[in-house]
Amino acid sequence: SWQRQDCEELHIITVARLNHTKGHEDVLQASGLLNQKGIRVRYHIVGAGPYESHLRAVIEELQIHSQVDFLGACGADDVIARLRRADVAVLASHGKGESSPAVVSEAMACGLPVICTEIGATSEMIDDGVHGYLVPQRDPAAIAACLEKLATNEPLRESMARAAHEHSTIFDCREVAKMLLSRFGYDPTDGYIETPHQSTD
Repeated sequence: SWQRQDCEELHIITVARLNHTKGHEDVLQASGLLNQKGIRVRYHIVGAGPYESHLRAVIEELQIHSQVDFLGACGADDVIARLRRADVAVLASHGKGESSPAVVSEAMACGLPVICTEIGATSEMIDDGVHGYLVPQRDPAAIAACLEKLATNEPLRESMARAAHEHSTIFDCREVAKMLLSRFGYDPTDGYIETPHQSTD
């Protein structure tokens, strides 16, 4: 967020269950493109799921293992704390998706610009170029281009962070986090306990 002082690398975060529709691989590919240009990003992945082994293989192929942290399933307080320590939230889902992804409003409430695919009602939640960026689905190059803008222009990043926070004043980030945890099938009062028959959607 705009409060963070360490500017050596751009800290990006995704909070989503690990499955192929959430677009983690596209963010990894974008990180690889930036790495080739000498732009350092650190990717924090919050969530668990069946796609982790595939994502780890992609990381090894791109040789960016030192720049990616798998944080697993986190409790509501930890989700908020990690969002506040990041610079940018990325939601690269593809398909039809949710009508209004809770993670978008949660990230904005915590003062983060959001890079998000055009999915569901995200175009109504984010004013492109003001609160973050909207990108086409399955387009790592577009994600990389947006991340590069934010990594190389601190005033722009701070301006977007403040605009995103102001835009989301109707949201309470703790309450949104609880909704997000419930969406994943976890009990937000009991530290991310997954229900046994939760769909991986």
